Amino acid sequence: MVAVLLVSLFGALEYVQVTNLKSQNRVLTSSLSELQSENQNLGAQVTGNSSADLTQAWLSHLAKLANANITGAAEDYTPNAKMIYYGVTFGLGGNYTGTGNIRETLQALFGEATNFHFTIETFNSTIQSNASADIGANLSFAGLNHIMGEFNGTISAEYHYIYQNGAWLISDEYWNFETGNFQYKG
Repeated sequence: MVAVLLVSLFGALEYVQVTNLKSQNRVLTSSLSELQSENQNLGAQVTGNSSADLTQAWLSHLAKLANANITGAAEDYTPNAKMIYYGVTFGLGGNYTGTGNIRETLQALFGEATNFHFTIETFNSTIQSNASADIGANLSFAGLNHIMGEFNGTISAEYHYIYQNGAWLISDEYWNFETGNFQYKG
């Protein structure tokens, strides 16, 4: 009798456990379906002109400058892009229009630099539409140049990007060199 009672008790416990597992499985399946649905919705929203792609394009541009990849950096601009440098610009302040003029200025500033790097102090981006976006950032920089010696400073930067031909390209760039320090080599 005790054996029958124990078998019945274990059977009832097993039945409860199986029922609980089935219930948990339904909840997990339902949650998985919801997550898959959310993922599909997010996937539909995240395309080549997403905020993440904009940020990646900008970070890639800074990396090209830091690595003195002037040709690659110049390709990040639209053909009629405008670049304005002002403030403490090491003599390179001005308005530069078109990738040819921009390339020359980038070469003068970054082409001969070594051990160059940016530090992002603040960053924000706003996508205005599917084909237009703005980035604002505060950067510090430091490096070494065979003419200027060691140099460093801070920049308040603004960018206007256009999404063209499957990529975010800079159409307008404004760099306010807020501080700048350099030691001419003698």
